Amino acid sequence: MKFYSARTQAEYREVYNLLQFPRRYYPNFCEWYWEKVIKGIKNGERKIIIAFDENIKAIVGVAIIKIGEERKICTLFVSKEHRHHGIGTKLMQKAIDYLNYKTPLFTFPQELAEDFKILMVKFGFKFTKAYNGYYKKGEIEYSYNGCLKEENMLRELKVA
Repeated sequence: MKFYSARTQAEYREVYNLLQFPRRYYPNFCEWYWEKVIKGIKNGERKIIIAFDENIKAIVGVAIIKIGEERKICTLFVSKEHRHHGIGTKLMQKAIDYLNYKTPLFTFPQELAEDFKILMVKFGFKFTKAYNGYYKKGEIEYSYNGCLKEENMLRELKVA
């Protein structure tokens, strides 16, 4: 398994295609990915960390981080076939290392709480708050190691 930062348009597209799950929880995922993440990579505010399986020549895991004033792990994903092999742990550690911050903000939807439970304990992340309707009306978003910006929630609720 190789871990590195995405650098090419082809890698950005492959990551986008791999990340089908967030679209269910985050209505503006497509816009966020291309407008915030990809543009943010170019100005140094974001980074995509890839777990690449050299045996099958494919990206099997991804961490997207936000660097700067807010240090956040925005996305952490490992394909179903590659879970329970330590890839999520390695991606989380790489994200923390890149952020140079032991307790970055990390959020996820309530439906994925069981999936992230072990990582939250392993890395000592502290539960901060549960938001109802932050990203999607009627959905709960859990926040660890800090709070989300309230003004974003109000904007999203007006749109939803």
